[in-house]
Amino acid sequence: MFYGLEGRYPDSLEELASVDPRLPDLVCPSCSLAYEWDTDGFEGYLLGCPLPEDPDHGYVKDGVPYWPPDPSAWPGICHGNMTTLAAGLAQYFGMYNLYPAELEGLVAEGILDELPVCPECGGYYLYKTDCQTTYTVECPLPSDPNHGWITDGECSWPPDTSGCTEACRSNMCCLATAMAMYYGKENRYPEELRDLGASGIMENWYIPCPACGRIYNYWTDAEGQTYAIYCPLPWDPGHGSVYDGMIQLSPFPLYGIFPKDHVYPLQDSRTEVSNAAIPLFRPCRHHRGTHRSADCPRARVGGHRAGPVVP
Repeated sequence: MFYGLEGRYPDSLEELASVDPRLPDLVCPSCSLAYEWDTDGFEGYLLGCPLPEDPDHGYVKDGVPYWPPDPSAWPGICHGNMTTLAAGLAQYFGMYNLYPAELEGLVAEGILDELPVCPECGGYYLYKTDCQTTYTVECPLPSDPNHGWITDGECSWPPDTSGCTEACRSNMCCLATAMAMYYGKENRYPEELRDLGASGIMENWYIPCPACGRIYNYWTDAEGQTYAIYCPLPWDPGHGSVYDGMIQLSPFPLYGIFPKDHVYPLQDSRTEVSNAAIPLFRPCRHHRGTHRSADCPRARVGGHRAGPVVP
């Protein structure tokens, strides 16, 4: 309005009194300081928050607002930044069959316009690599936990208590719906979660738990007539499970989820294990009990079936 009346921007905010006498008295509600103002008079202006913190409340430049992200969104933005870097590293590896010695190599090759920073601390992401086979991109936040890291494309996010439980259970319900559709088509449940994608029923079968970033664990019997999907969160308790379409609020597998006379055919053994032998967290059958199924790298990458304990 001032520019329309005077043909220029005001030299100071006090001049805005000619438009509205209340405007020069406006202050930041957090610090009670007057807003910062800078202009060349004709080409542009900058109106900034005076809050003496980093970040402050943002600024307006030539009518365009620039607001910092809300603190509750920082982890998600940081995860997105690390995922962008991981995608760039994969593209670089595809071009040169090796990883760059420094992240700046992604900018030098035109893969990224600029390197992102953590929205909470403003630091550049930490990067380690042998340039040949492995790399790690980690959040630079100097706290424990930070926002996590990505190693060789595998995300490792710290637990997030803000809404992750319901979001995780919603994901498992989506998978359960896809299971029902698959059963209606094939008259059995899929052997692996990836079969949901191959069949065209659920292309994003690899949706992860929002708290840990891992793909859901899956089990089905040899005949494909019963199944269980359970949260891969490696902290106890997890977000629950879905057994044959029924939501279980406790981590799977637990005593009593299956009928007492139910037995589990083992993929690599003819031994049958009764329900009473199933512990709270079963060791991974693919690696003979060296770790829990929820921690198995194969479970995180391919969603393999986490069967009962291998003797």
